[in-house]
This record gives sequence, C-alpha cells and structure tokens, in this order.
Amino acid sequence: MDRLMLDYGKVMLRPLEESDLEKIAAWRNNPEVAATLVNVHESLDMVRDWYERIKTSRRERNFIIIDKESGKAIGHAGLAQLNFVNRNAELFIIIGEPAFWGRGYGRDVVRALLSYGFQELNLARIYLDTVAFNERALRCYKACGFVEEGRLRKARFKQGRYHDVILMSILREEWID
Repeated sequence: MDRLMLDYGKVMLRPLEESDLEKIAAWRNNPEVAATLVNVHESLDMVRDWYERIKTSRRERNFIIIDKESGKAIGHAGLAQLNFVNRNAELFIIIGEPAFWGRGYGRDVVRALLSYGFQELNLARIYLDTVAFNERALRCYKACGFVEEGRLRKARFKQGRYHDVILMSILREEWID
C-alpha cells in the first residue's frame, strides 16, 4: 500500500506496518476489547500470517488509528472484501485502547473511511456487521448514516452464549460528508 494518510477530526489513519502487529495482537487479546470482536485470542504468529496474506492485497485497506493530540496508536480500522466490480466493501474498526471509548474517536474513524471509500475508491455501498449487544458501536454507525439491513439470529458465540449479529450498510447517495 502507498503512504496514504486519512485525516478526520481527532484522528489520523496511517497504513498498517509490520511494526504494528504486536499492538494488534495485544488489542485482540485484551478481554475488554475482544468482547465484541470476531477474531480474538490470536497469537502474534497468527497476526503475522494474516499480515503476510493482506499486505499486498488489492482487496483490503488497513490502517492504524492515531490520536492526533497524543500521537498514540489507539486502534486498527479499514475496508476489507473490496469488490471493484460491484463497488462495495466491508468496514471494520477496533478501538483497542478502552480509554478512548465513548469519546467520538470511532465516529471520526468511520467518517474518514466513508469519505475514502466513496470519494477515493468510488464505492457505491459500504457494509458492516456487529453483535447486537454492542450498543456503542450501533449508535456510532447510525450517527454516521448506516441503516440496519438485517439480523442474523444467534450467529456469534460470545461470553458463553449465542448473540444476534446486526447487518448494516450505507449507500453512496445516503452519505453526507
């Protein structure tokens, strides 16, 4: 990936680098963070294997989220499953530092990725999914213009029980920067 930087509100998104992998593994293994993630409890070797698969992929854009005020890396986000024929992609975001939760960082990251996806990549649709109990994420996505498309009942096993997954998307014509 080139050295593309995305700047929006309180965050800067810079391309993922190999030196970030330890931090990503730590975030995915933090029980507080992992409570809502799909891929958790991944060893550093597993994260390195994933990185080798995606680092030259045209179907993924991976970024590290930087808090502009402190310069600290606080998470990982991007667009995956890029499909340039159908012009859509899956948005993902992990705010890996709980101290930054509930303070608008997620919203700024989502808006930066929507702007990039719709303006730079010329996408028509961006979609995501999240567990139904992740109310903070659902509020963020709705505030950014995502609408619920469906519900997968009891689709994820987390914390000893099954949970519904909410499917959401936003279309280019619904997006307002």
